Amino acid sequence: MLFYHLKSQEEKKAYEKIKKIIGGIEETIDENIEDEQKRKSIVVGLEKFNSTLQEFLEETQHMNFEDNELIRSKSASKNELMSLYGRQNNLRLKGTREFFELRDRAMKNTDDKQWKQIIKKINRITKS
Repeated sequence: MLFYHLKSQEEKKAYEKIKKIIGGIEETIDENIEDEQKRKSIVVGLEKFNSTLQEFLEETQHMNFEDNELIRSKSASKNELMSLYGRQNNLRLKGTREFFELRDRAMKNTDDKQWKQIIKKINRITKS
């Protein structure tokens, strides 16, 4: 039971870290982009990415807490395990595509100075 508690604490820390990074990106967008349409375009990309990231974190938590028995089970079939990991992998790929879309939206809707400020914050996602 102690391991379960520690894992849960780690996930809470990861969630809080991501929340702080996303908030920092939004703040940087608001501070640097005056044109409302451009700002909105970037924020839409950020919201899509954040939504998928939250789904991914929830799926990871689901695997850790609800599907542990399946993972440990000697009788688990290859198809069951492939399905379990397939869901997570699909979200990972979706998140990657949305990260690149966010980056592309930022690139198209900023000048060089704005780009440097915003990409610095966006790239923090890849370091977390």
